[in-house]
Amino acid sequence: MTKLLLISLMLIAGTAIAYFEHSEDSAAEMNGIKFSEHKEFTTKWKLVTVRYRDDSKELRLTYANDLAWKAMKDLTPDYPEGSKFGKVAFFTEEDPAFPSSRIPSGTRRFQLMVKNSKLYKGTNNWGYALFDQKGKLFNEDVKEKTEACAACHQLVPERDYVFSRPFHHSQTTLSASSGGKRSTGISFKQKKPSDFKGLITEHMKVATDWIESLEGPLQKHAFSGTLDEVVPLLLERVKLMGKDTVLYVNEKNFSLVKLKTGKNSCLGELNRPVTIFIYFNGGKVREAEHCI
Repeated sequence: MTKLLLISLMLIAGTAIAYFEHSEDSAAEMNGIKFSEHKEFTTKWKLVTVRYRDDSKELRLTYANDLAWKAMKDLTPDYPEGSKFGKVAFFTEEDPAFPSSRIPSGTRRFQLMVKNSKLYKGTNNWGYALFDQKGKLFNEDVKEKTEACAACHQLVPERDYVFSRPFHHSQTTLSASSGGKRSTGISFKQKKPSDFKGLITEHMKVATDWIESLEGPLQKHAFSGTLDEVVPLLLERVKLMGKDTVLYVNEKNFSLVKLKTGKNSCLGELNRPVTIFIYFNGGKVREAEHCI
């Protein structure tokens, strides 16, 4: 269990709270990336996309500098040196005048990605920095945060490790866009149900000979966001292998995609129903039906 996951986003009775504690005296620089040199990115860079995170209840706006923006025209881009992305995340709240919608209610954090192959060779040529709403560092180990960011971004090597795509491009899934390319840091291992302990065993009552388990840096450096972001990769693996697939961090933290038995509720003979389970710190965050 990584220290980062233990102190990252906690979900209590469905309510999300901050990923990291804030230190008033912390510096405004991470991995050589200074917030003071990028604080105007929301007005000077191009707006790329908007994303709402169910797990953290955040509305996130992503921006790109000119170098990154030009490279994004290719759906399988190779970003040049000096490409930069900036993200601002907002708390959200219900709009009393429009109860079915949520609106921004204050800045929560800023995140930056900088392409520099000399400085960040160990993290796929990208540097990462996270700052609070005041432009200060969170009170957390920089090395661990950096490794967690880099491990998560290994999900999209075919996009040069960048999740975001511009509004006007058609959004394709990981399985459709990867073209067979996979980071060497992502691998699966066949494990027996008896290899797992804790809450996950409640979902293993139907006998199976083995389970596909995601291993490597993504597991080692998992944090709360990883549990949701890894689901497309797990779905792809279930479809390929025809076996239940899991990202198992420890007894209380895992993402499981389980094949359903019985009557097929999906349309089309080749489609199969699965259930997605996500547990964080011992609580069920999500249980959802899906067809693959």
